[in-house]
Formats: sequence, structure tokens, C-alpha cells
Amino acid sequence: MSKQLKDSQTEDLINFNAYDTDHSTKAHNQRQNDNHNPKVFKYQILVFCLSYFSYCSIHFHREFWSMSKVTIQNDPNMGKDLPKDVLSKFDFAQLLSYAICMYASGMIGDRYNQRKLLTVAYLGLSLCFLCQAIGGFAHVTNQFFYYLLFIFIGLFNSMLFPNFISVLGNWFTKKHRGLIVGMWTTCNNIGNIIGIQLASILLDAYDGQWPYLFLTISVIVFLFAILIYFFFVIEPQNVGLYLNDQEPEYNNQPLDDNQSNNQPLLANNQNQEYKAINDVNSILEEAEAEKSENQINFFQAWKVPRVFLYASTFFGLKFAVYSMLLWLHLYLQGELMYTKQQSANVSTFFDLGAMIGSIVLGYISDKAYKTRSPVAFIAILFATGISYVISFKNSDMNIQVFTFSMFFFGFFVSGLNNIVSGSCAADIGKQSQLQTHAKSKTTVIGIIDGSGALGSAIGQLIIGETQKAFGYLLGMWLVVSVDISITIIPVLIILLKDLNLMR
Repeated sequence: MSKQLKDSQTEDLINFNAYDTDHSTKAHNQRQNDNHNPKVFKYQILVFCLSYFSYCSIHFHREFWSMSKVTIQNDPNMGKDLPKDVLSKFDFAQLLSYAICMYASGMIGDRYNQRKLLTVAYLGLSLCFLCQAIGGFAHVTNQFFYYLLFIFIGLFNSMLFPNFISVLGNWFTKKHRGLIVGMWTTCNNIGNIIGIQLASILLDAYDGQWPYLFLTISVIVFLFAILIYFFFVIEPQNVGLYLNDQEPEYNNQPLDDNQSNNQPLLANNQNQEYKAINDVNSILEEAEAEKSENQINFFQAWKVPRVFLYASTFFGLKFAVYSMLLWLHLYLQGELMYTKQQSANVSTFFDLGAMIGSIVLGYISDKAYKTRSPVAFIAILFATGISYVISFKNSDMNIQVFTFSMFFFGFFVSGLNNIVSGSCAADIGKQSQLQTHAKSKTTVIGIIDGSGALGSAIGQLIIGETQKAFGYLLGMWLVVSVDISITIIPVLIILLKDLNLMR
């Protein structure tokens, strides 16, 4: 009786294995075919465009605030109580909140529905921008009100970038990730370009009443919250699609004729039995593994190779980029006496250079996928040189030469910033050490972007004090130049590690 039961179980296992193998093969072929499925392409365009323009709108706000600071300084009702150094501390509060919350946001994005998180973030930002507009209309000068407001803006902002990059990693394979993410990160610069030009136009249209800028952006961000909730697709599996991130492997070795002809039938059946049992055990082990948490914690994520080095690199780059974003207009209009439109044009060329740099550097880094570091190292050397030239030769430059210099400064420093924040973060999130922790890539991306936000926050605190003590050239430009010089160190270490692996 026992022997009959055992034979019956063996027969069932073999039949199950044959059935499972057939269906697994079909599923594997389906997953292969989906890489070129027109439906995938349609969803890729939807995800790319919706995330791109949604994140653009956030940069509208940053440019609106940057331009508003100049107007606030000239406002007799608010300028006295909210001087430049106080406004820079509001920026510090926002960026510090962004940095701290970014570390947590990555882990939250790995554990909860990212579409709902993004919707909540955009609704929260819309409310904050509305409060900022109300504060302007009511001539509120209470610093606590603005500190609290900017802290919440930083909190909701921190939910955006790691989740967007994680979703892009779900929809685009590593073969084209550098170019795709490089193109996507131009949303920062497109947002800045549109934002600064729109701010200049709206300020003229509303006779310098800056609160209307924030009323406008509040409505725009609210509309994107609705679009994200109803149309944003987090991963291909949500719509029955599958993408292969690895090249398929095939075993085409032919059987030896003598071996196949002389193989005893009993041995064949015995091998099939063992194979069936092993396959069933594998299925059970995989099912058990799926029940466990496939995540690494915050401190383990720091130990993933290169996370610390890229986080350090991004710290320095974001320091420089946000110094341009938040101080350039004050410098141009307050020190060089540029008009609002001239200031907007210089800022536009900086972001245009950044946008082109993101695409070009992303494309070049794709050509050397396993070694993005040579591209990063060359870019940061050029950025350092240009920054020092501007620091010491600025007084000899006319507006055309200065604008030309800012274009190439944006190309290298902001373009590299976008590549590190997007492509390199996505690459790290997909590397082999995290393949057994498939839900942890947002944590890693959050760490890298959070470190960048911390750099931008500390940068505003430092420049707020040094500019007041030493002026713009020594207190802003030279500080930025030294920062970029120090950032060469982690990039060089990454390059040396890559060259060592290539030997």
C-alpha cells in the first residue's frame, strides 16, 4: 500500500513538472515578447510624460520663489522683517526637511503603493503653495509661519524623486537607462526654464504681486495630483505586462547521440522523478521566500557597494546646483544690476546647458555602461575649471560672455548632477547585491538623493553667512568652486575602483 502511494505521488510530481515546465516556457516567451510589445511602448510614454511634466511643475515653484525673493526685498511691508539671510534660512529649513525625510521616503516607497504616495504628496504641496500665496496677500511676516510651511514643502517634496526614479526603473531596462533617465532628469531644467520665464511674465502681468505666482502653481500641482491618481501605472505587472532586464540565456547544446540512444528508460524515468521533486521543492522555497520581507533596512543599504561614494558625490553636486538656483537671481539683480528679464535669460541658459548635458552625458555613459565613472570624472574636472574662471574673472566678463560661461557650467555640473541622481542611482538599485531584495531600490535611491538634499541644505546655510561676510564673489562663487573641487575625491575613487575591475 505504501509503495503504491509513493508511486502515485511520484507520477503526480512528474506530471506536475511537465505541466509546470510547459507553462513556464510559455510565460518566459511572453515575458520576452513583452519587451517589444507596442502596448509596453504606449505605457512607457504615458509613465515617462506624466512623471516628467509632474516633476517639472515642482521646479516652477522653486523658480517662482527665487524670483519672489527679489520682490520681497523691495517690498516695504515685508522686506524689513524678511531680509536675505532670513529667506536663505527658510530655504535651509525646506532642504533640511527634504534631506531628512528623503531617507525615510525611500523606505516608505518600497513598502506602500507609490501611486497613492505621489498623489498625497502633490495634494500636500498644492495646499502648502496655497498657504504661501495667502501669506503673501496678507503680508504675513511671522517667521515661524514660513519655517513651518517650508518644512512641510520639504517633506512632501521628498516623496517625489525616489518614487519616480523607481517607477522608471520598472519600465525601462538597463540597456537604455542612462539615456532615458538622463532625458527624464531634464525635467528639472525644463521646469526651471519655463518657471523663470513664466515668473517674469506673471510678475509683470500682476504688477509685481508675487503671491499670484504661488496661487498659480497651487492649481497646477493640484491638477497633476488628479492625473497621477487616475493614470499613473507603477509597474508593468499592474497591466499584465512583463519586461526582462537581463539578456535571455539559452542552452542549445545538442545531446550526444550515443548517450541519447543508449540511455536506459529506467534511468530516464528516475532522472525525471528526481528533477520533478527538485523542481517542486524549488517552487515551494520560492513561494516561502515571497512571503518574507524582501527589503533591506536603512543602515544595510549604506553598505551596498558605491552607495556612500555616489551619495558623497551627489552631496557636493547638489550643493553647487542649488546655490545657482537660489542665489543666482539675487546676485544678478542685486550685484550686477541685471533686469528681471536679463536675469531670467541667464538662468535659462544655465538650465539649457544642464538639459543638453544630461542627454549627452547620459548617452555617452550608456556606451560605457559598466564604467560611467570616466564620464563623471571628466565632467567634474570641466565644471571645476569653469567655476574658478567665473570666480576670479567675473568682473572682466560682459553679459554675453557670462551667459556663455553659465551655459557650459550648467552643461557639466548640473548635467552630471542629473546623471548621478538618476542613472547611477537606478543602476545601484538594480545591481546584483539587491536582486534578492527587489523591493529595496527606492531605499537606495532615497539615500543618494537625500544626501544631495542635505548638501543643498548645508550649502544654503553656509552661503547665507559667507555672502553676508565676504560678498558674492568670495562668499558665493568661491565657496561653490571649493565645493566642486572636494567632490572630485569620491568621483576619483569610483573611477579607480572601475579601472581596477577592468584589469
